[in-house]
Amino acid sequence: MFVSVGLFLSILIYTVNGLIPSSTIETDVNELTKLHKQFLDRSPSVPSRQAYDVRCRAVDECCPNEKENIFSLFSESQFNEKCLTNRTKMAKSSLSSLCMSKLHQLIQLTKEPVYNRYFQVLGNNANRLNRIKIWKKQMKMVCSNDELNAYYCERENIEKFKSCQRKVLEMVAKENIDDDEIIYRTYVSQWEQEYAIDNQKLAKAFP
Repeated sequence: MFVSVGLFLSILIYTVNGLIPSSTIETDVNELTKLHKQFLDRSPSVPSRQAYDVRCRAVDECCPNEKENIFSLFSESQFNEKCLTNRTKMAKSSLSSLCMSKLHQLIQLTKEPVYNRYFQVLGNNANRLNRIKIWKKQMKMVCSNDELNAYYCERENIEKFKSCQRKVLEMVAKENIDDDEIIYRTYVSQWEQEYAIDNQKLAKAFP
């Protein structure tokens, strides 16, 4: 009797949670997190960390009212429009010295040869860029503001990245419970392949 009840509860929990067991999601998020860390480790510091760090500090100094919207500012290319456009219309003397300093530092970083080379190496494949755009929209739907901001402003915080991606995979799994896992499996497989390709490019270009 107890075995039957336990089996029934296991089936019930499995059904409620959808077709993808939590253990599978955890395995997948661990693999994606590992690939993401490799991506960061193989990326040159200037474009992948320093430029984002300076942008985040520029938000603090130039438009602190936008701090809660950092993920949108960067992922939707709103930084110049919402953080700088109105400020640059004013006299330079009205900008704080710290703001001007961060903007100057950012400009200098983007002039580094490695900055443009980094994005050239990764390429502008339309499918890749569209997948990244969809992924960031998914992140925005389920991740906390702290997790979202950490994606840009705490690039080394792997735990926050992992927590956010777990929520994304859970969402994808729940949205596709009637397709025999095909969409979920394809989603994970595509990201693993995407990271593998990027990591190979980075390893070759920046040994």
